[in-house]
Amino acid sequence: MPTLKILTGLQSGATISLKGEAVIGRSRSADLQFEEKTLSRQHAKIELSDGHWRITDLGSSNGTFVNDTPVRASASIQDGDAIRLGDLRVTFSVEPAEAMASQVNVTWDTGDKRAPIIENVSVDDHIEQLLPKGLEKDASELMIKRLRLLSEVAEILGNVIEAEKLFPKVMEKLLDVFPEAERGCIMVCEPDGSNLHPVAALARPGAQHQMSISRSLAKEVVGTRSAVLSADVSGDQRFDSQHTVVRFGLRTVMCAPMICEDTVLGLIQLDSSNPKNQFSKADMALFLGIAGHTALAFGKARLHAQLMAQILFQKDLQLAEKIQHSFLPKASPKMIGYRFAQSYLAARHIGGDYYDFVQISDSAIGITVGDVAGKGVSAALYMAKLSSEMRFHARGCLSPGAVLTELNRSLSEEMESGMFVTLALMVLEPEKRRLTISSAGHPPPLRRSSNGTVSELQIKRNIPLGAYPDTPYGETEHIVQAGDSVILYTDGVTEAMNKDGTLFGAEQLKRVIASSCEGGPEALLSAVSRAISEHTAGFPQSDDVAMVCLSVDHAPGI
Repeated sequence: MPTLKILTGLQSGATISLKGEAVIGRSRSADLQFEEKTLSRQHAKIELSDGHWRITDLGSSNGTFVNDTPVRASASIQDGDAIRLGDLRVTFSVEPAEAMASQVNVTWDTGDKRAPIIENVSVDDHIEQLLPKGLEKDASELMIKRLRLLSEVAEILGNVIEAEKLFPKVMEKLLDVFPEAERGCIMVCEPDGSNLHPVAALARPGAQHQMSISRSLAKEVVGTRSAVLSADVSGDQRFDSQHTVVRFGLRTVMCAPMICEDTVLGLIQLDSSNPKNQFSKADMALFLGIAGHTALAFGKARLHAQLMAQILFQKDLQLAEKIQHSFLPKASPKMIGYRFAQSYLAARHIGGDYYDFVQISDSAIGITVGDVAGKGVSAALYMAKLSSEMRFHARGCLSPGAVLTELNRSLSEEMESGMFVTLALMVLEPEKRRLTISSAGHPPPLRRSSNGTVSELQIKRNIPLGAYPDTPYGETEHIVQAGDSVILYTDGVTEAMNKDGTLFGAEQLKRVIASSCEGGPEALLSAVSRAISEHTAGFPQSDDVAMVCLSVDHAPGI
């Protein structure tokens, strides 16, 4: 089964199995989704074609590369190829065919005949009983001692979850197990083997407390994923007179990588400057066993830390969701002759879509819907700022174009490069039944007349907020009639996607609105929400959805 090993980003070090065709991108609709801003929503596709694996660029903004060669349309990929999607780097691997395990049916034997028990072995002290017969006494005692030491280390490490507590315990046990060692050090690294840094070091009383780690030795151990043993450094031809282990006066050294699930997590080194001390091959065998147990325990500690971070992150998201909803209106406005309804659904816990009802004056109200570029925390923070700025600039101003001009100037000063907001603002003067509309790159509002026809309200096409600080925003006026409904919405409505990649679309939205002739604005928005749900048929929501509907009653007070 082919796999992708992730080399960068939040999932660095993870390995993902490919079970068939897979679309990679930033959108939740992608088969493999990554939180990487340089990825396009649907960046590239990997698939098996005519017995060969291929990668196809799906019109991405930042390109697809195989072994640093740009993929213009489609390219073949093979075992070991390096793939870059924007800034996301992965390695493609194809495992050799393996014999498939078959299912086994397990049943109880109901026979009365008792099975013969050859020997009972105590689980409390099984090591000595399980040794092969015929070993010499010294060899037997040494083997028993080493096996017990390894078992003790495994038991100690199995009870430690936090990485910061793990490594000091390992160092203490190593100096206890290897009396020849004067000093020890554990270093951990990034998943790609870079940025080694010490996390625990220990020296015996009376031994030199300064420990110098050879970069070349560490690079060899991590890079080749192999251990190094030097029983006598002074006679070891691998180390010249300028090598760190020689200049530091070391006489014997053991250095082994910590490897868990095919990933190098770091290394462990023991050394001694005492000429009477020498590490043996038997020492190395035990040392490798301890390094392996340490790597497994460290891998478990990392997973535990990631799980705890994820739990805290989920709690933060839930709190952020509550805070974000506090920025949205608590209820629809109450106005004689008019009814209002709203609907909001974030693609994640929090989102960048926005709607609001702003009291401009005693005789006018502002109705606005916006969409901050992106999703998640950053978009939600800009949404909160947008809400505050809108209320400030709209107070007492009947011109939505003037409001957006000032709002754009304010946002442009602080928005990060590449961020922008699409937004529509309608100012309703209820006595005149006049709507004045200004749009900043937002979809035009839809009007359903009393006879059921649906049309787009004509607006001036202005650019999104945040692009250029000195942009003036125009506006248009419309008179609404009794029985009219006006709907503002974000592109999450029309871009709702089903499993086949088909969008809900503006025309289907118009048909749903046209067919919803009864029940007022709440029923109309409910009909649209149901139609979107039926279209996506359980496929994950790919974008935030916000809608606001204004309906004009046939007679005042209805």
